[in-house]
Amino acid sequence: MLRKLTILVIIVLAGLMAVSTGAFTSLSTDRGADVRVAGDAIALLSFASTSAFSHYQDDMLTIDFDDVAADGVNTDAITYLDGVFSVTNNGSNAVMVSISKSGPNASSVDFGHIEEGIVLDVGQSCLISMTIDSRGLSPGDELIDHITLNAVTQ
Repeated sequence: MLRKLTILVIIVLAGLMAVSTGAFTSLSTDRGADVRVAGDAIALLSFASTSAFSHYQDDMLTIDFDDVAADGVNTDAITYLDGVFSVTNNGSNAVMVSISKSGPNASSVDFGHIEEGIVLDVGQSCLISMTIDSRGLSPGDELIDHITLNAVTQ
């Protein structure tokens, strides 16, 4: 009798395990989303012009000399531009922010510690300055043509 009961319990347990695993192989479902593109001034990571060397063009921050009397920096000099623009974390998590740059003489431009990455807590801002080393360059040489700001949630 005990043997028949044991066999019956094993069969029932095996059947339950095969039928009620709760696993599935596929799922497709729709959900609502409301995500919009915002200009640099009001995005999750926002940028603000804080000097004459930066301004907005088509809702994007641009760094240039359009708003100053000069056409560029001096040759054979090291020029420091303090507080060119600011970066603010408007998201809900801390982020590691870094800048990369490209251009024919990108190595002559240094944005400081943010090139390696800095952490911005929620609501925190950071002023971005630049140092330009034009030693060995000629008048009219282009320094950088593009900067990329990267942010990774911490």
